[in-house]
Amino acid sequence: MASPSIALKGGSSDSIGDHAKFGVVTVSDRASQGIYADESGPAIIQFFHEAINSSFEVVYKVIPDEKPLIEATLKQLCDIDGCCFVVTTGGTGPAPRDVTPDATEAVCSRIIPGYGEQMRAISLRYVPTAVLSRQTAGIRGKSLILNLPGKPKAIRETIDEVFVSIPACIHYLEGPYIETNNEVDPKRGQGIILGAEATLKDGVKGALTYDVHKRTGAASMTLDKSFDNGSNLQLKAIYKQAGDMFILEETWKLDANNKLGGAYNFNTEEAAFSYTYTKNDWAATGKYNFQKDTTILQVEKKEGKNTYMVQYAPKDGATSLVWTAKPFKAILKGNMGKGGVSADSAVFAVTHEFDL
Repeated sequence: MASPSIALKGGSSDSIGDHAKFGVVTVSDRASQGIYADESGPAIIQFFHEAINSSFEVVYKVIPDEKPLIEATLKQLCDIDGCCFVVTTGGTGPAPRDVTPDATEAVCSRIIPGYGEQMRAISLRYVPTAVLSRQTAGIRGKSLILNLPGKPKAIRETIDEVFVSIPACIHYLEGPYIETNNEVDPKRGQGIILGAEATLKDGVKGALTYDVHKRTGAASMTLDKSFDNGSNLQLKAIYKQAGDMFILEETWKLDANNKLGGAYNFNTEEAAFSYTYTKNDWAATGKYNFQKDTTILQVEKKEGKNTYMVQYAPKDGATSLVWTAKPFKAILKGNMGKGGVSADSAVFAVTHEFDL
């Protein structure tokens, strides 16, 4: 059973990706008996939280090294629970009770040997005994099943590289579109985008875009009107094919320093309001989501090619520090509690944008 500290839901409903369900199965005699706490399954779930932008949920199970039970669990997750991606950890070695690959092959209609080959090649960089691993992957219906190593360190060493191709495989199996972070796959989202834009009349513009890489389209209609007192009003209606989403946005620039913004999502019935004050190179913004009752406070400072930004959410204490000097970006995230930023929640990442 999942530990209360493990978040089984993640991602963002604001992402263009679809909602997905994943299965995580720890195969271990001792962990299933409670002799020690499972650390491998939670390590995989933590990776999902770090790697995936779109919303997801996880069905998490800890079971013993029994081949019939492993087979039944995989069938349940794929056929009944509707998981598009099922990950197992443990039981992939040559020992008599290491039967996870055997159970995987028994329930799959097709095997994808490339995943096992890639994981063994990765692990051989660290330990020579990786050649003994029998990890494999296969397809059951519209679900992908993948065997990972049993130790958290080995899981992290392999999943970082293997996961890059997982969303594409799920897509080919007619599963949900999974949007990942650029830190996971820098090339993801840099495909060809086709578009057309037309100016109608009275400040109204229409636009159509289609992302060949993500196979999603969007349409928008924008009204941009300036008034005699110097203020400017912009209304935008947006339709996104991904998620069949319709959004109405409003931006009202009152003067050189003050700007009001608002948005309403007709699908989720979420309404948001923002206020931005700018002065010289500084910008302060407050955003409020009426449905979620959440507030985000943001301060941004531009200095030459450098941009510094601090974001803070008072409700849960989520804090982000971002420095951008293109093509580099550094991000530090954590939860600000009474004792400061928790080390357990801190995430640091540095990215580099490439022009391909």
